[in-house]
Amino acid sequence: MAVARKRQDGTAAGPIVAGDNRSEFLKVTVKGGTVEMTVIAPVKIGDQRRLAGDAAVSKTGLAGRVLDSDGKPVEGARVHVYDHVQMSERPKFVSEKTGPDGRYQLALPVGGTYYLAARDKFGGPPKLGDLYGRYDQGTIEPSAVVVREGEVLREIDITVTKVW
Repeated sequence: MAVARKRQDGTAAGPIVAGDNRSEFLKVTVKGGTVEMTVIAPVKIGDQRRLAGDAAVSKTGLAGRVLDSDGKPVEGARVHVYDHVQMSERPKFVSEKTGPDGRYQLALPVGGTYYLAARDKFGGPPKLGDLYGRYDQGTIEPSAVVVREGEVLREIDITVTKVW
């Protein structure tokens, strides 16, 4: 399977946002050689994965801060929301980047049980030097966050550290 993408801002990784081009999933089989293809990748209109601006409309979501190990705010991190504890696939939702105060707010289309991670890069597993952390309450496994329909959970803080 393959997907063709072209980001409006020229970055190599990150969530697809309004204005970016993205094709549907393509089934590709190549045997012994190369193939030249023309792929139609329409421009994305709207943005279902990053809903921070719609918090007042949905009334369901999460808010908090991304902090470093000293408790200081981390600017430029994103909170990734998963619906399974393994957090091994693409996140279901991704916040906007945190500002200088480390704060994030993320609207969710529905309530549910979610698992959260924060990081300063997007795409693939965290690499050496990246900032990464999961929401947990002092446990080895990530802690679940249960959000009820019409509820915004606040003060859901996530601590990130450098991956070594």
